[in-house]
Amino acid sequence: MDLKLRYHGRLIELFGKPEEIISVRSETADSLRKELEAMDVRFRESVFLLAQHHKIITRDDTLTAGDVDVFPPFSGG
Repeated sequence: MDLKLRYHGRLIELFGKPEEIISVRSETADSLRKELEAMDVRFRESVFLLAQHHKIITRDDTLTAGDVDVFPPFSGG
């Protein structure tokens, strides 16, 4: 499946671009995280959150083709 990864915050600088299209086999958020970490050492060395359809996705959340937002950790006040 093709996904458009949209980077946010310091991850734009880390990856040198605001977005990119990748092809993955992953069907869940957890498998996507593992696939990204296997593809690029920068993912392994970073802490990041994944979101799709305006919702943070984790573990067994199912992916759909389209945009996936990649965020650095954040906190509220």
